[in-house]
Amino acid sequence: MKASGIKPTLNTYHPLISACKKDKIDLVEKILEDMSRLNLSPDRVVYNELIQCFVWHGDIQKANVLCSEMSNVGILPDKMTYNSLITGCLKEGNLHGAKDLFDDMIAKEVGPNDGTFNTLIEGHCKVKDFDGASVWYREMLKIGFLPSVAVCNELVSGLTDEGRVKEAEIICSEMSMKGVSETSHEDLLASPIK
Repeated sequence: MKASGIKPTLNTYHPLISACKKDKIDLVEKILEDMSRLNLSPDRVVYNELIQCFVWHGDIQKANVLCSEMSNVGILPDKMTYNSLITGCLKEGNLHGAKDLFDDMIAKEVGPNDGTFNTLIEGHCKVKDFDGASVWYREMLKIGFLPSVAVCNELVSGLTDEGRVKEAEIICSEMSMKGVSETSHEDLLASPIK
């Protein structure tokens, strides 16, 4: 494009950043430098892709700086922004930070989606906080969302491993009644309690 004299736009950079963000953080940074040389300021899509990129690569501090920068230029965080930052907190085991972000999301009237709750449940399960995971599961149902099969199985398996079979059975029953039948709850409940 450049050799042909065609100036790239932000829409040119969106797929480039998206394609590189998981594996090529150094290339993402070069793309940003290129954008800067062309006087192209990041938009919400670019900021969200960058925040997600840095969360995936474990640089939560950089993701938070980008979120602040985004707000400072008048671009408000959306569901993708919050979900990425919540993921970052949970990767660090920062359950309180994830809850604070969720509360901020609600306060700013950015409604959570099923991905938000699945992330919160899964994050609590990963650190073996099945009480917290159960609270998020209940909140998710109350709002009208259903957990993914994988997240539901993770919660049921964790509760079963802790000897909380009755709670696991209740969740299995609820999910069956709601039509989530692809889960292997019976297999999970049949496994020996550790």
